[in-house]
Amino acid sequence: MIDDTLKELSEWFENCGEGVARPTLLSKLALLELCGWLESELDRLVMVAESGHLKDAAWVQKNIVDKTYGMDYSDHFRPMMCKVVGEVYVRRIEARCDTLMPNGTADIKSLLSMLWLTRCKLAHGHYDGQVVQQQLYQAPSWVRQQHKKLKKMLGTFEQALTQELGTIQPA
Repeated sequence: MIDDTLKELSEWFENCGEGVARPTLLSKLALLELCGWLESELDRLVMVAESGHLKDAAWVQKNIVDKTYGMDYSDHFRPMMCKVVGEVYVRRIEARCDTLMPNGTADIKSLLSMLWLTRCKLAHGHYDGQVVQQQLYQAPSWVRQQHKKLKKMLGTFEQALTQELGTIQPA
């Protein structure tokens, strides 16, 4: 479970002693773990949207979810949702999300965008090539806080999704 993994990485970080490499690598690993969880969670939400509406989960998995690599809201998640339920329903879901949590959609977009950019820097570089940049990475405890925020935000989005899609008549 991601909670346990991030907690353990945070504990290792706090007890790793002197030196730059280990804390930096633990910070990098914590963020990459969070982003891996996040991509899976966004894929799960797309499948929740599909559930009972298109009645073709295998097609959605193969042609939408499996062909999307990333977790940015505007470039990855929202386009997947639009392919499954359409622009009209995505806008309704976003509006309902904003009603349930003021600035909900904007906050989700902002956090996902920041994490996506950070993840790309981490995933496309190595320790020896980016020592100066990596010294600026956040500790695993910060990553854990982002995870808590994401769980709350995505929980609200899922609530909006299920409420709004409850109005769709299955095909």
